[in-house]
Amino acid sequence: MLGIHDQLLYKIREVRNRLAALDKDSLPESCYLFLKAISDASTLLPAGIHAAKMSEVKKICGFHKTKTAQIAKKLEDQGFIVKLNADFDRRAKYVAFTQKGQAALENEVNVVHGIAEEVLGKLGDKETLHFISLLDTLSEALAVKAKNKK
Repeated sequence: MLGIHDQLLYKIREVRNRLAALDKDSLPESCYLFLKAISDASTLLPAGIHAAKMSEVKKICGFHKTKTAQIAKKLEDQGFIVKLNADFDRRAKYVAFTQKGQAALENEVNVVHGIAEEVLGKLGDKETLHFISLLDTLSEALAVKAKNKK
């Protein structure tokens, strides 16, 4: 019989693997988070382009500066984003979606929402709120663990 800690770890891995199997063509999680952060931090620049400051994307994702730059390069090389320099703010670097990047993010969001609707539709509102509370508790515990590890 597995101990409670082993059961928890097993279930976390099982759920992670099942979610990954639902959409094998999906972006890596770090790329999805980066694209979502661009969407969340995007503002209209004076040139009429919607873009986000790299520093804001980094802050939203919680990535180290090096990892942020690596993901940006990967997404740029794949044609999902373009890097921009703004004339009005020479120190800031900006990133914007290409049509391909916007479509990829919309696809990822639709997949995630579809899975959530299907799975959470089987739970009632009370159970869903309890599940979210448990996930919050787990996330906070993992964040403390990660912070203590540094």
